[in-house]
Amino acid sequence: GCNLRILTNEMLTKIQQRINLRPRKVLGFKQPDVIFKEQLQYTQSECCSY
Repeated sequence: GCNLRILTNEMLTKIQQRINLRPRKVLGFKQPDVIFKEQLQYTQSECCSY
């Protein structure tokens, strides 16, 4: 219920960080940011290891 047009990029970045750094029960109480980085590392190691 918030008009996002009034928010600055800095404010949106802070909101994004709060969301991505909050542990989630569905992720085993890990942070979405941590899960994303783990998956990114796994994907990079899978595609480039010969």
